[in-house]
Amino acid sequence: LTKGEDAKWTQQVEFPFDSDIKRMTVVYTNNAEKKSVAFTKGAVERILERCSESVFEQSSPPSTLSDDHREQIMKNMEALTRSGLRV
Repeated sequence: LTKGEDAKWTQQVEFPFDSDIKRMTVVYTNNAEKKSVAFTKGAVERILERCSESVFEQSSPPSTLSDDHREQIMKNMEALTRSGLRV
């Protein structure tokens, strides 16, 4: 998707993992749509702090990330952690 002559995405910038903020971000441009998208990963609680909306189904528009959603995400994260999985 990001290599070769017919690459669908081009990386624009990378903000490497920072242990103080516990996340990292890479910005890519979709070559067909000419739109940029930021992909972020890191500690779940730190990501949730930065989120105001979420897409729960691929074809659905973004919806407000409520406190109930945040709580459910944290419960899911804790359940995965208790199972020994890295989140």
